[in-house]
Amino acid sequence: MAQAKVVDKPDLPTPEEIADALYRADITKFPGWERAAALSSDTRVQSVIVLPDIIIWKGETFKCSFNVCLEFTFDDGLEPTSFSADFPAGFEGHVEDGKPVIDRIAINTKSFYR
Repeated sequence: MAQAKVVDKPDLPTPEEIADALYRADITKFPGWERAAALSSDTRVQSVIVLPDIIIWKGETFKCSFNVCLEFTFDDGLEPTSFSADFPAGFEGHVEDGKPVIDRIAINTKSFYR
């Protein structure tokens, strides 16, 4: 699969600025988080890795991929059990006053059930 070439546009945020916007965002506050949170009694974000090499622009809106490492804790009342797993994810946003704003996230948790 060919990768899209990132072309810096002087009037739009750089890939680094878009990545920083996601790093600053609390992804647990987005509606896309609900499905991931429901996978255990205590689901937490361990890390987020943005893949800014491929940003899809449409006007002043953008889409980008990221990976998220989640920690799952299952508490049966006796001894809590925890493990971590990585999941592919994506986010969408727009530019406001020259700054990237994250509008939506989606975490693909299908592999959790395999």
